[in-house]
Amino acid sequence: MIGAEADWQWSNQSNTVCVAGCSSNFGFTVMSALTVEQKIHWLTTLRGRVGYVQNDWLLYATGGPAWGRTAENAVLQLGGGVIAGSFNHTKSGFAVGAGSESKVVGNWTAKLEYLYVDLGTVTDTFSTTPAVVVQTVTVRVQEHVFRAGLNYAFRSN
Repeated sequence: MIGAEADWQWSNQSNTVCVAGCSSNFGFTVMSALTVEQKIHWLTTLRGRVGYVQNDWLLYATGGPAWGRTAENAVLQLGGGVIAGSFNHTKSGFAVGAGSESKVVGNWTAKLEYLYVDLGTVTDTFSTTPAVVVQTVTVRVQEHVFRAGLNYAFRSN
């Protein structure tokens, strides 16, 4: 069986990582620290599906292009000073995955699916004014999506 599928999802997921010099004792931060927060606001994919049907089950592989909107906030603490930068990107990449779908009743089906989404990397540079200290941060944008769904097919049985 061959088919196509498109989806859009709002995620607003975020992750914060302290890259360098991030230890603290009793609430005191060290003299130098770089912290990067990344958010994925939305993802969309346009995928082909190729599968095998047996009885009321469909097992399939899926893949195609993907797009997403990311935001990064980077903060570099140097002694008593702070350098910060905020960046937004719309990135493109790919999505691949696999799933299974089964007839429930009538035109209704239920599915379980896994997608790996890779939108490549984003590189952001920020500096003091004047540019005495310049910091460049590169972040890889990947997502693992596990989902369950209930679908309705507009067809006659």
